[in-house]
Order: sequence, then structure tokens, then C-alpha cells
Amino acid sequence: MSEYDQLKFQSFGSGRCVLVFLHGFPLNSKSLINNFEPYFGESQQFTRVYIDLPGMGKSRNVLSDDSDQTVEMIVKLLQVLFSNRQLIVIGNSYGCYLGIGLLKSSLNISGLFLIAPMLIPDKDRRNVEHLEHALVTFREDSDEYQAFSSTNCFLTKEKFNLFKDVIDTPMRENQSRYFARFEKNSYAFVKNNIEITGDVPICIIAGLYDNIVGYKDSKKYAQQHENVNIKVINNAGHNILIDRPECVVSSFRDFLRNIPSR
Repeated sequence: MSEYDQLKFQSFGSGRCVLVFLHGFPLNSKSLINNFEPYFGESQQFTRVYIDLPGMGKSRNVLSDDSDQTVEMIVKLLQVLFSNRQLIVIGNSYGCYLGIGLLKSSLNISGLFLIAPMLIPDKDRRNVEHLEHALVTFREDSDEYQAFSSTNCFLTKEKFNLFKDVIDTPMRENQSRYFARFEKNSYAFVKNNIEITGDVPICIIAGLYDNIVGYKDSKKYAQQHENVNIKVINNAGHNILIDRPECVVSSFRDFLRNIPSR
């Protein structure tokens, strides 16, 4: 685990092009590492950087006033470590929101791959879906299982254990009064916004049964921007990386192939 100005990150590979991974709220980078590093294996084609966002994971003691400041912190880190290098940003949920904010910076970003993007901070304004379970082979009477079954489509023992490891445990570890205040008052951009200009290719992967952020807001966003494409995954909720990881990785592989080198 490395750091810059106390913001912690893990890096793999040594390629000229840098893949920047931004996790969801309030998690850590483990869920993204678990899903994407097996795909890369020992490959050195790309440098992969998984950042623990302020207040989360190994960056738990680094606090941010709001999402705008979080973007500024990420920009500062990337400018120092990878000045003028080609960057591709991979975001999950809240990490997608930050990724779009990074487009306003001077960073050399050539693509965004957004998984279950949170585009509307105000939960009451989101168009969310009704969750449907595609497969149920395991049940348990626990708070962890209740949380698992309320966001996932595939309820199996294997996926439950993964949920506890990469979702439930980090959420419990990161919970604090700071996060309660942050989500209520500082979640939305003030200086930045999610309106984009330019032609940077953006791929959105959304779950058909996402009851946290939905897919309709992402679909509308794609219709409003010619450089944004969306793929809606059947039998997937908000935790697409647990429900349908193979679909995400396959779409990611296709996305990378179509990004020209700079």
C-alpha cells in the first residue's frame, strides 16, 4: 500500500497507460482489486492504481470536506505520480461520480468505464428499480444476509461470503459520524457537475434490477451524450460485480480494446 499526501493506493503492473480505479461509498478498493486483478494476472501492459478514497479503507484518517475536494485530492495524486500519462478511469457507484468530475481537470483521460454509476446524489430523485432475485440457494437469519438479499439478485453461499468480504465489512469499518454528515451535506458536487463536453468515450454498465441507483438515469444520461454508451445487465442489482462479474469483465475487455493509445 503506497500513499501520496496520506491518500493510500495499491498499484500493479508497469505499462505506460494507467488504469485508475475508484470504489464505491463507503467501501474500499478491495472489491475492485478482487474482480479485475485476476483478469490482468501477471500482465504488465497497464499500470493499475486502486485508490482508497478519503475516509475509507487505508485512507480512513484522510478526510475530505466534500466531493469537489475529493476530486482535487485525486487529481493532485495523479498529476504527481503520472504527469502527462494516458489515464483510463474505472469507477463503481460513487467512484463513477468522481470519475466524471475528473474530466473537468487537466488530466490526460482517454476513457471512463462506469459500473452502476451514482449520477444523482439525492436518493429521493433517483429512478430506482424493484429488486428481483434470479436464484436463491442459501438463506440465513442475520443482519448481513438481510443487507445482502436486499441488493443482490443471486443469493448463494459463495456470493454471500463475497458480499461480506468486500461490501458489508468495509461498510461497517468505515461507518462514522463523519460519513453520516458527508452523505447528507457534502455528497453532491458544488464546483463540479456531471455535464460533460468533448468526445472521451464513456461506457456505463448498469443492473436491470438496481434498487440503489437504478439504470434509467444512466440511460437518460447516455441519450443526452453521444460519447456515452450503456449496457444494461439482466439479473443484476447494484452489486453487479457480485451478481454478474463475468459480464462486467467481458465488457471491460471490449472497452479497453477500443481505446486508442496516446
